[in-house]
Amino acid sequence: MRPLIIRDDDTSYFTPPEKLEAIYSPLWARNLPVSLAVIPALRCDVRVLSREGAPYDPSIPPERRGDSNAYPITDNRALCAFLNRKVEQGLLEICLHGYTHSYHEFAASDSSLLAAKVRDGLALLREAFPDADIRTFIAPYDVMSPQAIQVVLEAGLSLCTASRNLIGLPDLPALPPYAAARLSSGARLFTCDEYLFHHRDSAENCLANARERLHSAETFILSNHYWSFFHDWQDAHTHSRLLEAWHTFADEAMQARHITTFQDVPL
Repeated sequence: MRPLIIRDDDTSYFTPPEKLEAIYSPLWARNLPVSLAVIPALRCDVRVLSREGAPYDPSIPPERRGDSNAYPITDNRALCAFLNRKVEQGLLEICLHGYTHSYHEFAASDSSLLAAKVRDGLALLREAFPDADIRTFIAPYDVMSPQAIQVVLEAGLSLCTASRNLIGLPDLPALPPYAAARLSSGARLFTCDEYLFHHRDSAENCLANARERLHSAETFILSNHYWSFFHDWQDAHTHSRLLEAWHTFADEAMQARHITTFQDVPL
């Protein structure tokens, strides 16, 4: 069976465990893993500058938006305990998702600054999840400079990124979307260019697009934002059709694909 990696971005200090359970319990009930991209220390004043009006990043709870503090995930002991249990059960792969999740945080060209963010981010995640083997990096907003890619790979991490970030880099393969390669260093390189289940489209369209990729992509990395299923931090009933569409897809995916992680997929 062809592989499927289920990646979920933006888990942070503020993530309610029950939201992750609502989305991924069908997989976990069958002992299937999810790759969780975790923000080490989320800042709450981050705005999405590419969108009209530069709204606050939707991963920030509405009541915290505008707060300039950073919130280390280590300070949420209940969330860390929940995630550590999943790690111990083999149900979670923890991935490094930037540092503070500032807008285009890894589009910078200052290699020293980027290396410090990787180093400090890893230190926080390793403190929070001491038994997790954290070996994959995912950039906030999937935007990376060539310098950031070099820093991440020099840190010994594997990388999942948008295929556009690899264009013109002579030392790396120019992979198309939904592809994977093992580099000479032993690091793994993956591409994923889209989020298929999101609040900006109908649940029916999201499901149809995900089904098409399920049957066509060779190495399928399906990326979610957990907060999209509860957009603007509403309850599950408000967006129940999207969550139902996701559960329908998950049931089909478990039959059609080998569900694995970035580090366990055969390459």
